[in-house]
Amino acid sequence: MRHPLDPLFNPTSAAVIGASTVLHKTGGRRWRSMVESGFDGPLYPIHPTASEILGRKAYPSLREAPGPVEMAVVLVRPDLVPGAVADCVAAGVRGIVVITAGFGETGAEGRRVEQELVRVARAGGARVVGPNCAGLFSASGRVNAMGWDVPRGPIALVSQSGNMALTFGQLAREKGLGFSKLVTVGNAADIRIPEYLDYLFADPETKVIVAYLEGFGPLEGRALWELMRSHPSPKPVVVVKPGDTESGRRAALSHTGALAGEGRIVDAAFRQCGIVRAAESEDAWDAAIALASLPRFAATPLGIVDQARLLDAASETATRLGIRAGAIEQRPALSLSGGNQQKVVIARWLLAQPTTFIMDEPTRGIDVAAKHDIYTIIDQLAAGGGGVLFISSELEELIAMCDRILVMSQGEIVGAFDRSELDAESILRAAFREAVPT
Repeated sequence: MRHPLDPLFNPTSAAVIGASTVLHKTGGRRWRSMVESGFDGPLYPIHPTASEILGRKAYPSLREAPGPVEMAVVLVRPDLVPGAVADCVAAGVRGIVVITAGFGETGAEGRRVEQELVRVARAGGARVVGPNCAGLFSASGRVNAMGWDVPRGPIALVSQSGNMALTFGQLAREKGLGFSKLVTVGNAADIRIPEYLDYLFADPETKVIVAYLEGFGPLEGRALWELMRSHPSPKPVVVVKPGDTESGRRAALSHTGALAGEGRIVDAAFRQCGIVRAAESEDAWDAAIALASLPRFAATPLGIVDQARLLDAASETATRLGIRAGAIEQRPALSLSGGNQQKVVIARWLLAQPTTFIMDEPTRGIDVAAKHDIYTIIDQLAAGGGGVLFISSELEELIAMCDRILVMSQGEIVGAFDRSELDAESILRAAFREAVPT
């Protein structure tokens, strides 16, 4: 049975209502990106007076399009949106993307109009993305209503911010791994975050989901938690969620009309249901690249700590044992490609399920070739030892979470510790045995 959201991401035909002949305007950019995406079904520009746009015959209204339309992008003025949605319903459209702003985010009257749009659409069998969104992209459907070139790859993005979608797009270009699906939810008047994730869990093109969530609507957070806990085959989900400060909550409200949840409550809920929370967009994308590129691990926790970070990780114990910073010079940090001697700087990801691992700033400031080396080493270690993989400079945290810890120096394992040996003193003594007074 076809998923209700599939007409949005894999439509058989499409129209852009409000396509513009001025290609630098919003309607022009969206029309051009739809044409250039290679969409292979009927594609109609809707414009009140133009005869053609980018070589495609234009039509004054959706009612005059020569064939059925399954998905429509709406970019007209706010006062014209209700009529455009009604035309979509009359034409049998099943997926409507309303990019136009000026609805629920503006106040009570805007919310009333927004709710009526959704009521009309749902009564006619259509689902609505937005309003007040920046568009969507689907590699499998060759749909690009974003207005900019979207790099392809195995990562899906669900974002409550159009600007953050641009940020993730830049990261995808820089790091060489892009999107399977991308949707900016806008006011999420109809389709909410859990429903997008449910669709993406079944999407064969998606390996990992990144979500930028400024806040949750009523009961939305609970629905997300229950989906993650109950779904038979969830995929890794990495969330960037600002809004823990009062200024962040105000920003979230102004962008989407959503309310940001209390940070500690959100963190606890994410840990319970297996969502990884990232502090920043680059951290999230690095984690998504790793999760998309590496095999899943078995359930035995394995910890790895860079030997050159151990003194910082357990400074009090190191001081008591008489280990000095000079010991680091005897065993330099992991050597990266191109002679790059930068340390693998890692602090923590909190993870809550046995199919993911934690990497904290593993590749920031390191070139692409070096990042590949890091992931290759991790892949080899996982193949040899298996398990949930934690990489951290927080030694005490590793001791609490892991059944086994490996200490690495210059890409080699210089110490291995099982559960019975997991204390900071024994690990430091072995890792720096030549520097510890007898």
